[in-house]
Amino acid sequence: MIAYAYDGRVSRLGLKEYFRSRLIRLHPLVVMGSVLGLVGFFIEGFVGPGFGGPVQTIDGWRIAEGFLCSILMIPFPVMASRFYNNFGYNAPAWSLFWEYIASLFYGLFLYRIGRRYLVVLTVLAAGGIVWVVYKEGSLLGGWSGGTFGTGWRGWLIHFWRVCSSIGRSGLL
Repeated sequence: MIAYAYDGRVSRLGLKEYFRSRLIRLHPLVVMGSVLGLVGFFIEGFVGPGFGGPVQTIDGWRIAEGFLCSILMIPFPVMASRFYNNFGYNAPAWSLFWEYIASLFYGLFLYRIGRRYLVVLTVLAAGGIVWVVYKEGSLLGGWSGGTFGTGWRGWLIHFWRVCSSIGRSGLL
């Protein structure tokens, strides 16, 4: 999706404007999700444990630290009652974290490389996906401290989309 939205525009926009536009598009979702997650965390303390098991007792500084890390997109998997999600107050933010990483790589490198190199990267990405499935048994991962290292496989899948657009262009 990044390539479809920004291909050909990054050089015209410049890196600063490109990163600014990505931040404006993505970060309000991160902040809103973190605020809702924090509210849910406090409500859970009054209504009893949710699906995550017993309510975890956390001091105020740790709550503030977790919330700050959540809105700044810093992985902080310390909450047992949240299954050690990288972003305890906003569990779905793990995919936005990897989208930020993909945006960074796209803005710095990928929009500049030629189609033939994208094909090579697509083949390497496919190998990476196969390796993760072989090693982990599935493509589930990236959302918790224990699976953080496999999160990169999500944005590797986007190379398949790039490859399919390359195929439509007549290169393959």
